[in-house]
Amino acid sequence: MKRLRLFLAILSAISALSTIMVTGCSNFNMTANGFNPSAPTPAALSSPITPTIPTTTETPPVFSPFSDPVMVAMTGTHTTYDVGPGKTHTDLDTIPWGALVAGDVVNIYWRATPYNWKIGLRGQGTADKPIVVNGVTDASGNRPCLDFKNAKTAPLCNAGNGNDVFMTHDDLKYPSEPLGGIIIKQGPADAWGPPDTPYEPCWIQIKNLELKGAANGNGFTDMDGTAAKYDGSGGVWINRGEHILLENLVVHDNGFGIFTMAKGNTFFEAVKWLTVRSCRVYGNGIVGDQYVHNFYVQCHMPIIEGNYIGQVRDGSLGSSYKSRSSGEIFRYNYVLASARAIDWVYSEEQGDPVAGTGDGIAMQSEYGTDYAYGNIIMNDENTPLGAAGGAIHYGGDNLGSQYPGAPVMADPGYRRHLYFWNNTVIVHAKQSQELYKLSFFDLSLVNTTVDAWNNIFTINSDGKTPPEVSWVGYAGKLNLRGNNLLFYTGTITDSPITTDPAPDPGKYSVNQLGTLITGDPLLRNYATFDFGLGAGSPAIGKGTASPAGIPAQIDSWYPLSGQLRGATNGIVTRVKQGGVLDLGAIGYTPGI
Repeated sequence: MKRLRLFLAILSAISALSTIMVTGCSNFNMTANGFNPSAPTPAALSSPITPTIPTTTETPPVFSPFSDPVMVAMTGTHTTYDVGPGKTHTDLDTIPWGALVAGDVVNIYWRATPYNWKIGLRGQGTADKPIVVNGVTDASGNRPCLDFKNAKTAPLCNAGNGNDVFMTHDDLKYPSEPLGGIIIKQGPADAWGPPDTPYEPCWIQIKNLELKGAANGNGFTDMDGTAAKYDGSGGVWINRGEHILLENLVVHDNGFGIFTMAKGNTFFEAVKWLTVRSCRVYGNGIVGDQYVHNFYVQCHMPIIEGNYIGQVRDGSLGSSYKSRSSGEIFRYNYVLASARAIDWVYSEEQGDPVAGTGDGIAMQSEYGTDYAYGNIIMNDENTPLGAAGGAIHYGGDNLGSQYPGAPVMADPGYRRHLYFWNNTVIVHAKQSQELYKLSFFDLSLVNTTVDAWNNIFTINSDGKTPPEVSWVGYAGKLNLRGNNLLFYTGTITDSPITTDPAPDPGKYSVNQLGTLITGDPLLRNYATFDFGLGAGSPAIGKGTASPAGIPAQIDSWYPLSGQLRGATNGIVTRVKQGGVLDLGAIGYTPGI
């Protein structure tokens, strides 16, 4: 992280000397559009969300590594660049990456050997004419692979005439090149910020590729031919950008899988309106390091949907998914817990809502309220990294959390309210020395609230002694509204289970404001990770519309119109038998 701070300081110093005025893409009041609609303001819930649901009904094998469907070439409205065997461009080094403009499409065709180039992007597309980097699969759906191990930075990332992505000053030695395999950022000639209008790369789509090899210790060759090393780098690293779509990617064997940046306490330095859809992100991280994760998302109003989010690299201490965002929509994902399955924490170096300083992510009206629905969250001790004691964390991290026996912690401006519905949370664990107790929700503060309805919570201990389980960790409020289902062979408590010191009444609460259904949900097949509902499940038909205490607009603005395709990436249309909603992430389909 020291390298990142040095990099940002250098860019800030250069921008202070710049007199270039470049118009950015910002439209902070945009309504629903294309692939990345803006989310509603939680305080007022003032504008709708329109989800994008594919119409395909194909169901691939569990853990299928292939695209669905096979992806074909696209045609740009400005220029189309075709790369691959027998194409105009045989490799990635002849594409003018730094000079791509609205309507440009780069088709990268599958070939048996990976492409061994790193690329940088800084262009500005538009909503109807995005810049697209598109992988064209083979007939079996194999994605083209970019292998960043021992790769070179493509020379036309610096296309000249003000279209350079990376710095070229000898004394700076291209400080941003080690950030990742695919890097989105402003270039050295682009306006950093006030008094100039900030330049924002925007409306960029990266689709249908396999991205690997930007792992710690792996080498690459930079633009002047000097050998360099990756260090906490990303498969995709977005340093600044708006309306970015990452779709149908496979991202593995990197430091971070997907990383987005937001620093400086200013909103113009934050990534905004990112969509990550139908990707498979797993096996990233650094051995022995707890700060590097499959996902690290610090972004204004991201949409994370339809992804398979697996465990980090064996030996890594990071989380499967970590986010420091505002107004986040997290839906239709399959998440397998590492240190945590989902680590939703406060926005760092992006304003201080307590002091009222800065204008970054933490100062936006959307900050502090998030929406999670239609997800399968799996916490399984039989996986290589085992199970997590608190797989779902919501609040903060290095600014402290509430612990028993301590005075009520002052609110440092963490996330405060999570709406959590139609998720299936599965714990597969027995009591052991490594996992004696766990909680469903690890909340950081006394005033943190989770509203939960239409969910399924299960614990399977394979007939062994189950772990001690509580609904919450040491603090916060959980409202179980409408109908939820709990299946557990042991005892679950409302109070946190801890012995030294005892939990403090008044610092946590679990409020049964609806019906808690008990009984086996008859999930179809644990062995094949098929967590749809079987015939006769008590979860069938028990879903409700937004229950009392929940804004009624949530049903229309966040409709449960899709569901994930099992333990693989992608979204399919959710079928409601007789128009009735089932509990959990995947609805009942007769005959399956």
